[in-house]
Amino acid sequence: MVTNSPTDPRTLARAARDFAESQPEFAVAAGFASLRWISLGHGYDITGLDVLDAYSAVMHAASKAGADAQQVKAQIVDLLSRAPAGNQYMKTVLAHHLTG
Repeated sequence: MVTNSPTDPRTLARAARDFAESQPEFAVAAGFASLRWISLGHGYDITGLDVLDAYSAVMHAASKAGADAQQVKAQIVDLLSRAPAGNQYMKTVLAHHLTG
């Protein structure tokens, strides 16, 4: 999946949700792309619900792909650690979901 150009995070999260069952690897990539673009400040009026939707889609697709949930969470934490310093919003929204 090409992730070089900004894409609407909601569209990517919807793709992750829609393809979680039939194409879980694609869905994981789409969900991670959604989280990445949100972390970089893309998307219009992004809410906590949008962040949680992308996160849930990634976790569901990863489960269908047979991925280890803790490894997926570690990848998300890594993604968040590379977010611009001023973008703490996602970390706050996902803090509860990424611990433990």
